[in-house]
Amino acid sequence: MKKIFYVFLLPLLFLSCSKEEDDDGLEKITDTIVGMYECRSATIQGRLLDLNGDGTAGDDMIAEFKGFDIYNWFWQDLRARVYPVKSYGEKQLIYITIPKQRVNYDKRTGEYTFKAMFGDILYIGFRYSVNESGMIITEPDEKGGNDYSYEDDSMIELIDYRNNCGRSLTFDQEGGFEALVDCTCYDFATDEVVTVPVLFVYERVSYSLD
Repeated sequence: MKKIFYVFLLPLLFLSCSKEEDDDGLEKITDTIVGMYECRSATIQGRLLDLNGDGTAGDDMIAEFKGFDIYNWFWQDLRARVYPVKSYGEKQLIYITIPKQRVNYDKRTGEYTFKAMFGDILYIGFRYSVNESGMIITEPDEKGGNDYSYEDDSMIELIDYRNNCGRSLTFDQEGGFEALVDCTCYDFATDEVVTVPVLFVYERVSYSLD
C-alpha cells in the first residue's frame, strides 16, 4: 500500500517543484522591467521639423514643444507603467503618451489652423509577454493608426491625430526602453502635415507602480 502511495506522491512533488521554479524564473524576468518610467528624450527620425512656429526646425521633439503650455506638465508628470505578467505567454499592456498639436484643416480656405496652441496628448499602446524560453516579446497594441479626428464638408478637426501608431518597443535590460512611434505633426517650416517616426527613450525611475 505504501509503495502505491509513493508512486502517486512523487509525480505530484515533481510537478509542484517544477511549477515553483517556473514561477520564480518568470518573476526574475519581469523584475528586470516592471516599474515606473519617465520619458528622457523624443527624437524625430529622418528630418527636421518646426513644431512650435519659432522659425527653427529641429529633431528634438521635447525642445520643439517648449512653445506649448503642455510642455510644463507633459514631460514631467506623465509616466509609463510596466506591470508584471502572471504566466508565460500572457500579454500585458504598456501605454506611452505622445504630445499633439491639435491641428485643424479648413477645406474652404486650404489652410491649417490650430484648435488649441497649448497642445494635447494621445495614448499609444504596446503589449509585452514572456515566452517559455525567457524571452521578452513586444508588439504594437494596434497595427493601424489612431484616428480621433472629425471631418465634415468644410473642416477636418484634429488632423494631426491621424496615422499615429506604435512601430516597436524594446527593453534594454538596464532599466529603460525605447519606443518607436509614427507621429503626425504640422510642420511650420513647410506648411504641411507629415507623419514621421519618433524615438521615445524611457528610463525607469521606480520599481513601484504607485
